[in-house]
Amino acid sequence: MGPIDSSGFVFPLFPAEKECVIFSLMSNVRKLEKEILALPPEEQKRLALTVWESLEIYSENMDILQDQEGITLAQQRDAELESSSAQSLTYSEFLRRTNTDTAE
Repeated sequence: MGPIDSSGFVFPLFPAEKECVIFSLMSNVRKLEKEILALPPEEQKRLALTVWESLEIYSENMDILQDQEGITLAQQRDAELESSSAQSLTYSEFLRRTNTDTAE
C-alpha cells in the first residue's frame, strides 16, 4: 500500500501510478463539471448552494471564506443582480469574455 494523504486517499508507490490516479481524478472532475453544467439552472443553483454550504465547516482553514472584502463585494454584486441594476452573464459569455479555453 502507498502513502495516505490527509483525506485518507491511498496513493500508489510509484510516481507514474500516482500521475495516472491524479489524471483519472481530474477526468472525473471534468466529466462531473459537464454533467452539472447540463442541468437546468435551478438544479445548478441548488447544487452550488449545497456545495458552498458544505465548505463552511472548513471556513477556519480556507482564506476564501475569510476574505471579508471579497464577501462584501459578492454581497454588493448579489444586491445589484437582485435589483436588476446589473446583468448577469451566462457561463458561455463568461468564458468568451475571459478567453477561457474549454477544450480538453
